[in-house]
Amino acid sequence: FQAFQGVKRFFGAPSVSVMEVTLLMLLDIYQFIDRTSHDDVTLWAAFLLAFYCTLRKDNLSVGKASAFNPRANLTCADLAIDSNSLRGAVTIKHAKCNQFFEKNHTIPLVDFGGTLCVVSALATMIHQVPCSREPSKPLFQITGSKGFTPMTHSFFVRGFKRLAKLA
Repeated sequence: FQAFQGVKRFFGAPSVSVMEVTLLMLLDIYQFIDRTSHDDVTLWAAFLLAFYCTLRKDNLSVGKASAFNPRANLTCADLAIDSNSLRGAVTIKHAKCNQFFEKNHTIPLVDFGGTLCVVSALATMIHQVPCSREPSKPLFQITGSKGFTPMTHSFFVRGFKRLAKLA
């Protein structure tokens, strides 16, 4: 499969360009977040963490719920928020540029308050979404037929498209 992608790239297959997400776009999207919905609160926290930490959907979600791997995917233990100092940090263990787990990347988070504050959004998610917050559980969990499950790529993308279209 990778060889096929390399051949396509070599012969100049056009790449698909995507629109960049801006702070103004996120502000528009926020108007349509249902702050009583566990899934929307989770999506909002994931959107902001992705935006400020320049993460890919692979850093935040899994291909399918059964594929969650605490060694590679974000877990509750990977997030540290100190309410007193209004600071936090997220540790990324696996990424496109770190596929062999050579090192962890710890990204500091600062609470500046307001709608677009990633620390506030994460704290709200932790307090409002009644899923298990055991250290080895997924950081981003959505409601499913059997309780809470890891957030999938398709849920993340569908949620973003739905909210962006409304905005």
